[in-house]
Amino acid sequence: MLRCQSLSRRIGEKWLFRDITLGVDTGKILGIVGPSGGGKTSLLRSLGLLDVVDSGTIEILGRPRGTTVMPEDGVYPQITMVSQGFPLWPHLTVRAMRTLAAGDDVDEENWEVLGLESLLDRFPAQLSAGQRQRAALALALAVRPKLLFLDEITSAQDVERCDVISRKLRELARGGMTVVLSTHYLQFAAGTANEFAFLDQGALVETGPIAQLRAPTTERLRKFLFVREEA
Repeated sequence: MLRCQSLSRRIGEKWLFRDITLGVDTGKILGIVGPSGGGKTSLLRSLGLLDVVDSGTIEILGRPRGTTVMPEDGVYPQITMVSQGFPLWPHLTVRAMRTLAAGDDVDEENWEVLGLESLLDRFPAQLSAGQRQRAALALALAVRPKLLFLDEITSAQDVERCDVISRKLRELARGGMTVVLSTHYLQFAAGTANEFAFLDQGALVETGPIAQLRAPTTERLRKFLFVREEA
């Protein structure tokens, strides 16, 4: 479903990430974890074809592509992304945005599970941060993507909502959707993803099945997990 080989990107002299090689199969969830400023968001955006890279290759939905973004070759809306800002049209209600995204083909269950059915006639300014984040997720799901990128999708959610989102993502993956998510919330990653990739200072330090987070093979990941547990 998604593969990248020797992927690198920099701004000026600063490498955002360098020499990243990883992949995720259809119907699986990859969790990208690591400290703030480690390159998670930058990598996610490049994998989602929103930003260009300086070198390396990406194969997405079985189609190879080089360093340039090519948004008009039939890939969109088979892939979509919810960014940390979870932007919504400020002048439209949630219902109007849902109609634009899905037309008459609305999956009511997603909206109910995410607790949004009673909020459809509100504008974004009338929603809490957590509600806006869940609305952005529901709108992304409305286009029925094959590949979904999520950047800190639980940053504005409480523990109960995190669990709801985790269960929904696992359900979607069982149905064939592939998900790549970045998160600081290790418990969410451990309970949601099948595999993980640990980034630090733009380098891929460790990757493997999610159970490996309980027995990491690198000293850097062991230190990171220890600090998080102590916190």
